[in-house]
Amino acid sequence: MCILKFKKLKILYLHGNCISDLNEIYKLKPLKQLRSVTFHGNPIANHSRYRSYIVAVLPQVKSIMIANLDFSPIVQNEKKFPAPPEVVKKMKEAERKLEK
Repeated sequence: MCILKFKKLKILYLHGNCISDLNEIYKLKPLKQLRSVTFHGNPIANHSRYRSYIVAVLPQVKSIMIANLDFSPIVQNEKKFPAPPEVVKKMKEAERKLEK
């Protein structure tokens, strides 16, 4: 993914790009300085746990007070919700791969 070359990227607008698989979000995890991201207008935005999924997968976005997700601030309550089960499973799989 070419965008990963930009290690200091802080804002990323991906609205209207036909992203339909929430697992695509994991590809942005290495962008540690990412603070604001938008996926508005993508099929993933219709997923029932879309926001909690993004908050769980991209902690660099939720860890800053002025973080934004689709032009709406991430509120304190969203940071306290447990990660969706599919996120937890994916993260555990990634950890196992690193241990090998």
